Amino acid sequence: MTSTRALVERITPPPAQSDARLEEWRTYLAGCIDPDRRPDEWDMALWLFTGDVDNPRTVAYRCRTPSARG
Repeated sequence: MTSTRALVERITPPPAQSDARLEEWRTYLAGCIDPDRRPDEWDMALWLFTGDVDNPRTVAYRCRTPSARG
C-alpha cells in the first residue's frame, strides 16, 4: 500500500518545474484579464478585486449587523 506522503512526493513537481508552471499560469491569466474593466475595483498590480457595493454590477451586500460595521 502506498502511503499518502509517498503519493504526494510522486505527484509534486520539482520546484523549478513548479515555478515555470506557475509563471505560465500567471501569463495565461494576465492575457485573459481586461485591465480597464471596472478600474476603480480591480488592482492589476496586486491581482485584487474589491467590489464596490454601490455598483449595480457588483453582487455584494452590506452587513446588516450594526456591530459588524466599522
